[in-house]
Amino acid sequence: TGTANSAIRVLQADGITTAQSYDWNGVGGFGIKRPTIPILNNLDLSNPLTAMGYMGAILLIQTSGTTYNITLPTTTDADVAKQLQGWNIRVMVLDADGGGTLDAAVKIIRGDTSGSDADVLFGNVYAAAEDAASDQITISSNEVTFVSGCADGSYVDIVCVTGATGAGKSIFHATGFAAT
Repeated sequence: TGTANSAIRVLQADGITTAQSYDWNGVGGFGIKRPTIPILNNLDLSNPLTAMGYMGAILLIQTSGTTYNITLPTTTDADVAKQLQGWNIRVMVLDADGGGTLDAAVKIIRGDTSGSDADVLFGNVYAAAEDAASDQITISSNEVTFVSGCADGSYVDIVCVTGATGAGKSIFHATGFAAT
C-alpha cells in the first residue's frame, strides 16, 4: 500500500535475481506496455526503420480467408544490423468468423533469402496439450507458417538474435505456441 506512481523494489534471496524494480510508468518490469496492432493484410517489415516502429508489438492477425505474409527486417549495413539485435514481435492469430480456427495461412518470412548471406530463422513450436501435435505452426529456415485451421489464440514470438554475421546476415529465433 502507499505505492501509487512510486517505484517498487523486489528482493529475492535464491541467488538468481538479487534486485529488480518496477516503475509502473511503462519503463520496466510489470509496467512494460506492449502495443497491440491489428494486421489486416500483408506487412512488410524488411526496412529496419519501419520494423523499429513495431518493436515489442503484439500483431493480431484475422485472415478472413486471405493468406497474409509478414516479412522480417534485414540490412547489409553493419551498424543498422547491430540495432536490430533484440528486436522482437509476437504474432497471434485470431478467428475472424467465430469458428475457433484460422481460415487461411499466415506466413512470417525471414528478411533476406538470397545467397550465402541469407537471413536465418529457427525455433520450436509447443502445443497446449502435452500429447498434442504442434503441426498447426511450422518453423523452417525460411519461414514460420500458421496453417489454415490453426487454433484461435496460437502465437509465435520472434526475436532477432543477432543483427549481423558477415555481410549483414540476421538470425531470428521463433518460439511458437499452438493453442490446440
